[in-house]
Amino acid sequence: MDNKNGISGNSGYLSMVRETTPGVAVRPVNVIPMYEETLTTELNPNTDNMVFGSKGARLLTTPGKRSHNGDITVMAEPNSTAMFFDGLLPRTGVTDNQDGTYEWAFNSTSFNATSSYTIDVSKGVSVSRFAGVQFSEVSPAWSENRQQWKVKATALRAFHSVAVASVDGAVVTLSTEGYTDKPAELLLVGDSVGIRRANGTHSSHTITDVTDTTVTLDVAPSTVAAGDVVYLRPTTPTLDDLFPFLWSRTEFRWGETATAALAADHVPSEEGSEYAIMHEFEDEKGDSASGSFDRHMLVRSQSIDATIKVNNYYDNDKEAAEYNAIPKKALVVRSFSVDGTEVRLTFNNLACTKGGDKPLVKADEALYYEREYVPNYDRTDGQTFDVKVICKLPEA
Repeated sequence: MDNKNGISGNSGYLSMVRETTPGVAVRPVNVIPMYEETLTTELNPNTDNMVFGSKGARLLTTPGKRSHNGDITVMAEPNSTAMFFDGLLPRTGVTDNQDGTYEWAFNSTSFNATSSYTIDVSKGVSVSRFAGVQFSEVSPAWSENRQQWKVKATALRAFHSVAVASVDGAVVTLSTEGYTDKPAELLLVGDSVGIRRANGTHSSHTITDVTDTTVTLDVAPSTVAAGDVVYLRPTTPTLDDLFPFLWSRTEFRWGETATAALAADHVPSEEGSEYAIMHEFEDEKGDSASGSFDRHMLVRSQSIDATIKVNNYYDNDKEAAEYNAIPKKALVVRSFSVDGTEVRLTFNNLACTKGGDKPLVKADEALYYEREYVPNYDRTDGQTFDVKVICKLPEA
């Protein structure tokens, strides 16, 4: 029967897996500790007013092209970090370090396609599945010393639940109402599904075959009728996460070049320091090609970019003296986990765009610089920035 006592968000989970073909669902296997998510499907209906001899606001509402996007906040640890950057930036290689770790390399100069992922979001009693997911921004936040990733995500299509149209033995035909002609498109052989009957009872099944509009179940469902609801059932989550990155294990290293910065000593930075890596889509909802209510592709026509903010306590005017000159400098930010795993971001040829002239003076507060930077292409290093993730995943 239905749960009448409320369902805790703690009963859910988020899992993801890399797709072979963008938008073709694969059953997710990597469960990622999550704080919150806002992934939703928007119908984007057209509600324009028209003149039709009535004072009423509108004659009709017509369906628009669906969009599926939102934000995800997760615990920042090495394995899932590699996957999130894999869906954000061009990946240039995965190197086996021969010690149980693998280095995933990403940069801002390659035109390689970014990877797409299938994401399952469990709601405790059912699962929403998003396919063709890619990311447009990844940025860190620190809460009580523990690092989080805030990720902006967009999907090509989604499955939440669908009504039964008819039943013939073990074959269940799904309803195509609601502006979709492929209601079973994201369901897979081996998926565990539930059927909620009109009286509030449920039965559980495994899919043995699937077409665009039908699912064949391991056992013919009994007393199921048109209008009952088919949904994906949660599985028992298996965690494969490593120890999280910590603010106390995060280093900021400065130098004239990337090589010099990597070899330099750590310069302590204060809370409020942050960065964001962006690789935005031409349209954050996806393209608007004809022939489907879902999006056909996520167009990566925008430049890859980054912003950096670094807070340091003020003790002299050396930096202010160099502010107008915009001297060349590079920054390497390293966040460490355990067993040699880390995420390393190298920002080249930084230009200070704000806050380099003087600290802000406030009553009862210590003075510190709040400097904002953008990276530029460095002819010596041959890049604007890059990201390296050392984790324990040989592949996504």
